[in-house]
Amino acid sequence: MAVLAIAAAGAAIGSTFGYAATGWMVGSMLGQVLFPGGSKSGVDQTTEGPRLGDLSVQVSTYGKMIPIHFGSVRVAGNVIWHGGIIETRHVSTTVTKSGKGGKRGGGGSSSTMTTITYTYKASFAVAFCEGPVEAVVRIWADGKLLYDMRPQNTGGVKARGATITIYKGTETQDADATIQAHKGIDLTPGFRGLAYAVFKDLELADFGNRMPNITAEITKSASGAKPAVLAANTGYSYDSIVYSTSGEFLYYRSGNVIHKVDTIGGRVVASAPMPHPYIRTMNTGGGRLIVASFEGNNSHLYNINPDTLSVIGTSVKIGIPNDVIVTANTVYTLDFFGGPVWSFELDGDGQFVTPVKLVARLDDHGSTCDAAMGCIGSGGELWAVGGTSTTSALWRIGADGDVQVFDLSSSVQDADRITYDPGTGCLFIAGSGGVLLKWSIAAAAPVGEPLTAVVGPYSTSAFRRGVKEHSFWCSYGNTVREIDTVTLATSRSIRLIDWGITSMNTAVSLEPLCNALWGLGSFHGSGAIKVLLDRVAATGTTVDLVVAEIAGMSGLGLGDLDVSALADESVRGYIIGRRSTARSCIEQLMQAFQFDAVESGGILKFVKRGSVPCLTLGEDDLAAGTPGEDKCPPLSITRTQDVELPVLVNALYINPDADYQQGHQQARRLAVATTDQSITVELPMVITDTQAIQLAERVLYTAWTERSRFELCLMRRFVRIEPTDVIDVLENGSANRLRITGATLGPDGVYKLKAVAEDEEVYVSTRQGAATDFEPAVIVFQGPTTLYLLDAPMLFDDDNDAGFYCAVHGQTDAWRGATIYASSDDVTWSDITSFFGEATAGATTTVLPDCPRWGSWDRTNTVEVRMLRGDLASAATELDVLNGGNAILIGNEILQFVIAEEIDADLYRLSNLLRGRRGTEGACGTHAEGDRLVKLDSVALQRIHMASSTIGQPYLYKAVTFGQFLDEVSVQRFTNSARGLKPYAPVQIKGLRDGSGNLTLTWVRRARMAGEWRDGVDVALGEADEAYEVEVLNGTTVVRTLMTSEPMAVYSAAEQTADFGSVQSAVTVRIHQKNAVVGRGFPGERRI
Repeated sequence: MAVLAIAAAGAAIGSTFGYAATGWMVGSMLGQVLFPGGSKSGVDQTTEGPRLGDLSVQVSTYGKMIPIHFGSVRVAGNVIWHGGIIETRHVSTTVTKSGKGGKRGGGGSSSTMTTITYTYKASFAVAFCEGPVEAVVRIWADGKLLYDMRPQNTGGVKARGATITIYKGTETQDADATIQAHKGIDLTPGFRGLAYAVFKDLELADFGNRMPNITAEITKSASGAKPAVLAANTGYSYDSIVYSTSGEFLYYRSGNVIHKVDTIGGRVVASAPMPHPYIRTMNTGGGRLIVASFEGNNSHLYNINPDTLSVIGTSVKIGIPNDVIVTANTVYTLDFFGGPVWSFELDGDGQFVTPVKLVARLDDHGSTCDAAMGCIGSGGELWAVGGTSTTSALWRIGADGDVQVFDLSSSVQDADRITYDPGTGCLFIAGSGGVLLKWSIAAAAPVGEPLTAVVGPYSTSAFRRGVKEHSFWCSYGNTVREIDTVTLATSRSIRLIDWGITSMNTAVSLEPLCNALWGLGSFHGSGAIKVLLDRVAATGTTVDLVVAEIAGMSGLGLGDLDVSALADESVRGYIIGRRSTARSCIEQLMQAFQFDAVESGGILKFVKRGSVPCLTLGEDDLAAGTPGEDKCPPLSITRTQDVELPVLVNALYINPDADYQQGHQQARRLAVATTDQSITVELPMVITDTQAIQLAERVLYTAWTERSRFELCLMRRFVRIEPTDVIDVLENGSANRLRITGATLGPDGVYKLKAVAEDEEVYVSTRQGAATDFEPAVIVFQGPTTLYLLDAPMLFDDDNDAGFYCAVHGQTDAWRGATIYASSDDVTWSDITSFFGEATAGATTTVLPDCPRWGSWDRTNTVEVRMLRGDLASAATELDVLNGGNAILIGNEILQFVIAEEIDADLYRLSNLLRGRRGTEGACGTHAEGDRLVKLDSVALQRIHMASSTIGQPYLYKAVTFGQFLDEVSVQRFTNSARGLKPYAPVQIKGLRDGSGNLTLTWVRRARMAGEWRDGVDVALGEADEAYEVEVLNGTTVVRTLMTSEPMAVYSAAEQTADFGSVQSAVTVRIHQKNAVVGRGFPGERRI
């Protein structure tokens, strides 16, 4: 059990408070960056990280053969173009202030630590093979999977940060735009007939800052797949899908219940009812989820925790919203009845700030339409549309409330949906009749003619999702279309019935991470539907087709071949990667699939072994010869010794179930004591484990069967017997079954044959291959990081500075860590620390009541919490808790618990509580449903050390999961008040009056650090100087402030008379202990 120094302050941190494993090394390094050890105050330092000395790129050798392949194979790529390695310099500057006596966080001099690091990326093109191909199914970089379009992959299709464009090698493919940007349009070939991929700005950190080795699974014989996944049978409300900022989650509603779905796993991970039953609309933005409901003429806005779906903040106003538009710290609503546009500001805690601001009234600007939907344009301005059955209007609403109105009535009627495309700088607007209008902001006019019958009535979700890389998905009826936003052409059209979806009651929207469409409708139930796009199942081909195509490369036509006997043999893949003859390429297949070739009747005929005899020869048919010469022996036999024959055959092959790595199957002949020979058969082709073991078995038993070789002489009349034929030969009353391997017709008319013993049973095997113990690579999405910035009391004595605590956890099981970035201006960002471990955290689902007496056991109240990460199961005793165990932060109160009862999955009821710990008794009565919960685990927490000059200054923070890009992560605003420096509230406040009415006040101070009880000594002061301020209150008004340097003050009778007009029988006092940096601490108040 992790123990925090709660009961006794001043616990040593050492290895107790630090980072797990490598986290300690990182923490030590950060200490040098943020507070350089051993450096003198006022000395500036610069640290420069490792940097590449050579930015050249290793390219392929000129003249390398373009591979030719059949079926599905994995091929190594050949770099055909590169744009060089691009270096990016990152500068992080930290200013450290030193206080009096060398304490951190005080005034005094400062030193600056500048850290310079470098990252690298590259754009390049890699050729794979001759085209055209059916699909590029998977791509690996140094063995790391970057791209996966298999149908069983219902998750992410591209590794984060991988921008890959695939060209299938057609004779009509155009030149790539990335290459054109580097080389110029006229100097860029289309590489027609060549299958290749272009990688744009691939980050090289995962590959040792060099271009990785690219391999790809290519198929010429794929079968299209149409997989669809039902998230859950939860019911749904029409057209209600919205996405998280990162795209890893979506939200939809069923009545007043919000459901959160993992878009990669396709699972409903959380559901929660909203406080009000009539939800009007909801939207996301800036990492927030805003839900708007209505009752009568009032609307309720809820800021929902996107992780737990609990309510963080609430606002109520008059009016019913048509739409909600969300940015990082501002929420806009577009209302019915007169078109008022309102804005709501959110503070750092997610609470709505009053008052609500009326931005504009649209009916004051020449239009009687109500705004139906809005979006944010390139300059941050708000755009809105609305209409009637005969009119439509478009409004531009500036930040200053300036409004421009544009009449769209001639192009679209009843406009009610809008989205902005940053790629074209245009708005896309939908109205009745399935109309989709492209409208140029720069030209303030429509672009081209509107499309008709492409956008159905329930398509708000699609417009909220917007345009992705010039692609906009919309649906009309049961048909889904992808619209190219540049040309307005339909890129592709999909009938949902082909996916088994009989009804889609909302327009689909694209989710790029999984290359999937999400919608709501009927598919074996009701709920969210995920339609997976572009999935292909890599399949094999038949040997007859491979042989015919190879033979065709040597000039033989189909009329010159007979490959019909090979049609029932399948091969997953075969590749020709080196210059070779057609014969040698076919011979490799002959060995694997046990067939032979013979010229017969003027054509090249391929014959499988194991056929039935075509002729039986008697002894009289043998020993033909020329008259006057000795006859040939009837049947000449040569036999190979046992010692030369194999007892073991190893088959090496390309295993498709092991990501095309080398497979190994082994066939052994039992009970052979005369030989220990083994042979290895290397098969440069893709086959299954079972095919490989059966092949090895055939090779083994064929070797023993063919140990007997024969020669025989026949008369001319038997010339119809050809090589590959099987015959029976009778000799001395026994039959020998032979397969002819060679034939020669001599000038003397003697037909000489060479043969081997044949047994059709050796070609029949039912062995099953041993499954390969291999876990195929998958694309892992670590998911976003939840960040907790805790302006909490100091937990450890060594944290006596102006900093705050920080904790994180992932939102998926694949999460491996995150880096925290900070900025004061949202332009320059500095990484301040990294996490490799997760916090145990969640949120309350009930309100934790106030406690009757803090600092003692609260055995009455309970609170229920939903855990997002980790669990609270603990077998703690009260003694464990008194020794610091089970410490948690709920809201702003630190408390401890003895009992954590799991009442449902991830839902706990906490009881037997120790409240108001570490001076947080003032927060005991401030709780609300949805309060954050963070377990105060010394391993999961990190201290962010800050200079005193930053106190009260708002900063921006981002928690960037390893592998994420900075701009993918939402900003979290946080203002540090240095609560850890604030002295605790004084206690045991008492008063004693003398005969003259003078009031002597006394109290007991509390130590925020080094507060252990030791015999014979008082607790340490914990402050540079002892100082107090005593406020005398008249109601809520402060009438006098007394200053003192000891825990005692006198409020004289004269002062009472001056303040109240007479000596008072009772007064209310508020006492603060002071800190040299933050001033007043928490107040202790009492009426004396």
